[in-house]
Amino acid sequence: IRVYAHDITARKRAEEAIQELAKRIVLAQEEERQRISRELHDEAGQALTALKIGLEIIQGEVPPAEESLRQNLAEAIALTDTTRDRIRQLARGLRPPALDTVGLDLTLDDFCQNFGRRTQLAISYEGSRLLSLPDATNICLYRVLQEGLTNVAKHAQANQVWVKLWADDTAVHLSITDDGVGFEGKTAAARTQTAGLGLLGMHERVELLGGSLDLKTTPGKGTSITAHLPL
Repeated sequence: IRVYAHDITARKRAEEAIQELAKRIVLAQEEERQRISRELHDEAGQALTALKIGLEIIQGEVPPAEESLRQNLAEAIALTDTTRDRIRQLARGLRPPALDTVGLDLTLDDFCQNFGRRTQLAISYEGSRLLSLPDATNICLYRVLQEGLTNVAKHAQANQVWVKLWADDTAVHLSITDDGVGFEGKTAAARTQTAGLGLLGMHERVELLGGSLDLKTTPGKGTSITAHLPL
């Protein structure tokens, strides 16, 4: 019996060590994403802005008779604008600067609006501006929203999505509900696996912070994902 109890204790300690290591890896990844995002937004973004200004100055000095050259410069300026916008969008995807300045609620609201415009999804957001959460919790919920809305756009065939952020005495919650086609599965675990690696990644990320992810779906009646993270 003592040997058995020792094995259980050792196994539990090993699992805790693995979970702590996984948590550190996730946090290190987020720190690296934040660094890359800042460099893309600041250095690359500023360089492209300077390039655009230089091209516009050259364009203004080209004689009117050189219409072909002026057109080529106009196309280069437009390409610079497009590239700068794409880099800013990539930087926001890696780590939204708003998360560090205006907080989780406004960041999620802004993401829903931008995602809705890009995908033509009608997204209704309801949040709470009074939440003050650790950075790990903030970025976890942001990633859950990213992946959740991406799954809706790819698979749900939905017209309407409802996103809600709220907290009670013990936990903070984020739900993503759509009116799409749903999918089949006997258990939450089975449904998570059939939904693909995205939901599995969300589930693992939430569990690393001691939380849980609930998935409810009915064929033809939509899907609801709710993340619960302890306060």
